[in-house]
Amino acid sequence: MSSFKAYLTDAGAELLGQVVADGLQLEFVKMVIGSGEYGEGEKDREILKKRTRLKNQKQEFGFASILASGEGIVKLKAAISNKNLTEGYRIPEIGIIARIKGTSDEGELYSVAIANEADYLPAESTPITYIQEYITKIGNAEKVTIEIKEGTYAL
Repeated sequence: MSSFKAYLTDAGAELLGQVVADGLQLEFVKMVIGSGEYGEGEKDREILKKRTRLKNQKQEFGFASILASGEGIVKLKAAISNKNLTEGYRIPEIGIIARIKGTSDEGELYSVAIANEADYLPAESTPITYIQEYITKIGNAEKVTIEIKEGTYAL
């Protein structure tokens, strides 16, 4: 099972700023996954926070659940599937897309997570679905922490 290091993007920080300053609500839109590889220099926090999209997005998934659990903690869960995937790939990057609630835009790359060691998602000939969980702390703080946990189940 891979582990990830996640970063709030500049766009994500701007969204949070609007939420705090203007009393708006943040809406998490979807989780995106990709096969983009990052060299050592590209894994730097200052470089990653400037990303506006994944390097090589392959799929996107709506959230199965979004649960606020107090103290600014939000748990985001998406069911990742290889349905209609003709070719398998490694998943070294995951992103969260968010927007201001009530707007019609597609959203911004709120956070990006880079795998220390990427897992492989096979083609649909080997059916699999697993739950990807993000735990994010949102608040009026200088630092926003994003922790990623995984749980797997086969269908």
